[in-house]
Amino acid sequence: GTATPIAKPDEDELLKNNSFEIFSAGSFANWTSWKGNKGNTKFEQVAGRTGKAAKITVDDDNNIVNLYQELKLDPTLEYTFSVWVKTEDIKLQWAGAQGVYLNFKYNNNVILMSKPIAADSNWQKLELKVNGGILQGDEWGVSLDGAGEYLTGVIYVDDASVKVTGKGTPIAAEHPDEKLQNS
Repeated sequence: GTATPIAKPDEDELLKNNSFEIFSAGSFANWTSWKGNKGNTKFEQVAGRTGKAAKITVDDDNNIVNLYQELKLDPTLEYTFSVWVKTEDIKLQWAGAQGVYLNFKYNNNVILMSKPIAADSNWQKLELKVNGGILQGDEWGVSLDGAGEYLTGVIYVDDASVKVTGKGTPIAAEHPDEKLQNS
C-alpha cells in the first residue's frame, strides 16, 4: 500500500501557519494583518491554547483590525471555517460594534459572520459554514478574519482551520448575498 503523508502539526488542509507558530519582524507567516491608521495596535506571538498564538492589542477605539488569509475555494464544496479566540479587557466603542468574530468576505464585503464575542472570554471556538459555490470559478479571494471591529482590548487567536464538510451549491455571482446561509 501507499503511505499516507502526515500533515505537519502546524498545517491545516487549506491554511498555512494556522497555529501561528511562525512569526518574524512583527508579522505571522502566511497571514496578512491589517489595522486602521489610528492607534498603536500590536501583533505579537505568545503562548497559546496549543503551542503559540497570535496576540492582538488594540488601543484605539477608532480602529478595525483584521488577521486573514486569502483562499481559493472549490465551488462544488462546502467548508467549515473555525478559529479559537480568547479576549481580555474588551470594550466596544460604539453601539454598532460587533466585537470579535470570524467572517467570510466576497468582493471585499463581509457577507457571513460568526457569532461575535463582545466581552472578556476564555478560549472559545468560533465556526462558520461557507458554500464554496459563491466563487463561481475562483474569481475572488476569500478572507478569514479573526480579529475585532471598533473595540479596544486584547484578542488572542489560535488553531485556525478550514475543512471540507460537504457539497456546495453554485450561486449566481451577481447576487451571492441573497442565497447564502449561515447554518
